Amino acid sequence: MRFLSALAIAFCLASASSAQDPAPKERRPLLPRDGKAPPAPPSFKEMLEKSDKDKDGAISKSEVDEKAWARIGRADADKNGKVTEKEYAAHRKSILDRAAGKRPSRGEKKGEEPAKDPKSPPA
Repeated sequence: MRFLSALAIAFCLASASSAQDPAPKERRPLLPRDGKAPPAPPSFKEMLEKSDKDKDGAISKSEVDEKAWARIGRADADKNGKVTEKEYAAHRKSILDRAAGKRPSRGEKKGEEPAKDPKSPPA
């Protein structure tokens, strides 16, 4: 009987010690294993030169294939089927801000300037 009690206590202690939080995992490095950084995304001007068939200064959904629009179309803030340089710049800024740990303030939409406090004096 004592043996079973001792065995039960030993089992409880062993399971309690293994239930503790495991050691924190190492963060994956930002660079791939070969040490080379991934290529930078093309500038908006480079994309315009390649894709802007009607030369209106914007990239339209009809000017690129579906796979490209799936990426570029995320920047279409007004959802009119065209991405302007201003929309693309705001989208890139929001991506970089998120990567840096910045979050939009309450009520602020992606790519917008932060709302000004109505009580604060004009600058």
